[in-house]
Amino acid sequence: MLGKMKSKKFPIIVIISLAVLMLLIYGVFNFYKARNAKLNPNTNMLGAAIETSVGVIRLVYMNGATMIDSELLRSTPCVDWDITVDKTATGATIKIKDINMAEVCVQMLATPEVLTERISGTTKGSVYSVFLENATIFEGALSPIQMPQAPTEGMAQ
Repeated sequence: MLGKMKSKKFPIIVIISLAVLMLLIYGVFNFYKARNAKLNPNTNMLGAAIETSVGVIRLVYMNGATMIDSELLRSTPCVDWDITVDKTATGATIKIKDINMAEVCVQMLATPEVLTERISGTTKGSVYSVFLENATIFEGALSPIQMPQAPTEGMAQ
């Protein structure tokens, strides 16, 4: 009689053991998944790196704002890059141009100029038109990026 009771309990113990093992594996998997999401918080960012003859212009969307960041070369110290942003119903128009209109400029080596601008109130679906000296260099929405290549100072504002 004792042998029959052991044989009836054996399948129940195996089923319970398998269920506990599956729950343990599921918990470990979800722990590592959550840990990786915390370690890589920028995996759902959007951005674009626009290559130009004077440098790379980066757009990075995060937390309801888009950050423009670039370091543009200057042929002379007289070059004075300026960013103007016009918000549109679907996004923003960004114009970058040299605002120095001086006719005479001393020819010497110039250091690159860092430009940053924050556009508040943008969305993940915003469409951007970017112009450099009146030439269109980018039109469209931003794409997913893994990590930003631009500083995100001022993004938490």
